[in-house]
Amino acid sequence: MLIVGENTYITAEEAGELLRGEAGEERWEVLTDEKKAGYLKMAAWHIDSLRYAGRPNQPCQKMAFPRDFAEVPAAVHMAQALEALALCDVRASGRMELQAQGVSSIRLGKVSESYQSANGTASLKSLWSAEALLLLRPYLLGSGVIV
Repeated sequence: MLIVGENTYITAEEAGELLRGEAGEERWEVLTDEKKAGYLKMAAWHIDSLRYAGRPNQPCQKMAFPRDFAEVPAAVHMAQALEALALCDVRASGRMELQAQGVSSIRLGKVSESYQSANGTASLKSLWSAEALLLLRPYLLGSGVIV
């Protein structure tokens, strides 16, 4: 069961609205409510596993956001929806699991694939959605601009 503020930032209905028009939207629409809830919980867990600047608003709050501001930013909502969509991509999940295990290339007969993250270090990327990670970048620890 999804509980906003305890194990998710958004409901399944909100995720559907946010994903409308996104590439892969049809993958989300065909999922059962139970599957959607599972992917949203996992996406929230992935988001909360990153290191953010500032502090949570409440000392005992269950999730990483809100932080030094009153509300959860819209970027966090969209990031969770995009991460959940990435998690439900069955074709990409096998590749992502291999990369998470440190596999850099695979060969099956005459076909081969090589993996490398954008920064060359697969272990630093803990989200399956590159778009979600970009949305969260302004809130990450060490992402401040030095003037």
